[in-house]
Amino acid sequence: MRFELIRAEKANYPVVVLCSALDVSCSGFYAWCKRPVPARAKDDAQLAVEIAASHARSRGTYGSPRVGCGPRADHGVACHAALTSRV
Repeated sequence: MRFELIRAEKANYPVVVLCSALDVSCSGFYAWCKRPVPARAKDDAQLAVEIAASHARSRGTYGSPRVGCGPRADHGVACHAALTSRV
């Protein structure tokens, strides 16, 4: 989270100042910038897009349990039926 904040604010403040204020090293920040995006983060981002699309298809009427179950099941993530069938 700290490195993400630094990346977001580096246009407004020097990286050295941001790193010092957040108690991280500049070399750690630059190493973080060079790392590839983890597969889990890519999967989470794709799942968020699919959940948003499912919510839009329901015209905003379905809540998180019902909207999230379809895309999760498509990715092999267990989804409990009790969440989707409320009385």
